[in-house]
Amino acid sequence: MFQALTEVDLGNRRIRRPTRLSQLCAITGATEPQIRHVIDCFRQGGEKSGRNFLVLSGDRDPMIDISHESLIRQWKNLWTWVDQETADTDIYRRLAETAGKHSEAEPRFYRDAALQEAIDWQRRQQPTAAWAERYRPGFQPALAFLQESRLLRIQEHRERRQARIERKRLPRKDPIKIGRARPVTGAQLKSPGRT
Repeated sequence: MFQALTEVDLGNRRIRRPTRLSQLCAITGATEPQIRHVIDCFRQGGEKSGRNFLVLSGDRDPMIDISHESLIRQWKNLWTWVDQETADTDIYRRLAETAGKHSEAEPRFYRDAALQEAIDWQRRQQPTAAWAERYRPGFQPALAFLQESRLLRIQEHRERRQARIERKRLPRKDPIKIGRARPVTGAQLKSPGRT
């Protein structure tokens, strides 16, 4: 939730990013009661206690905000979360951009390290469409492209394995054994009866 309430600006500063409750639910995949429970934990004692780390607007779908940017600067775990969010965002943006350039006429599949990074990101992050749309449109095409790239890797792996199996089944011809022939000496070149 706090990753959604914080972002990194162009000056590489971590800043507040007010977000509606409904949007937080969509981004995190949590229910409204679950999000409200987390909010309540960070609003212990009410506004007069000075322990109010989150601020809510009074609307029906309240805007949630971190009470002060100094909290962002001092909370080291939040720094780590925001850094991870930035890394996840970069992976997603590259994936969506590459997916946008991919076509039947000019296929551009993910391979090797880029493919593995995107697969690991998807498993770890489990991104939602609401999360992705905050950073770049094209979430569904990006996931479809990732799946196509994954299936292509599986297909190529099967083809390589099948080729190895077929090579093993072919009858082997004895290779010429170079170096095992005996060297010919001058005496062997002389004809019999000649001196």
